[in-house]
Amino acid sequence: MRKLIAVMVIGCQLLLMTGCWGMKEIQAQTYGSALGIDYKEGEFILYFQALNFADIAKQEGATALQEKTGVVIGKGKGESIEEAFTELEQNAALPLYIGHVNSFILSEDVINKKMKDFIEYVGKEPLLR
Repeated sequence: MRKLIAVMVIGCQLLLMTGCWGMKEIQAQTYGSALGIDYKEGEFILYFQALNFADIAKQEGATALQEKTGVVIGKGKGESIEEAFTELEQNAALPLYIGHVNSFILSEDVINKKMKDFIEYVGKEPLLR
């Protein structure tokens, strides 16, 4: 009886612990490479530059017929940087991943007036730190 219970417990644990439930395919996300932040008329304007893997990776089939595109750029506005990024995420076709952002472009207004907000935002985002 004990062996049967042990086998059932181990079997249940194996069923619950298998798989990669949180895994996301590389083509199912938009990987950001740069983030531009501007501040005009009381609003933050966020520009998001993303990598286009169609231009980087080899593709099978008729690649000569496909037109190469440049980088993907998105834009969001809001009263705070978080609101601007939320708007940007809502308008994006695929989920945005900011873990690969390696450049920030800040306007003069952000540097002179809102640097504290920028530092606060980057400090709160674990993937941008």
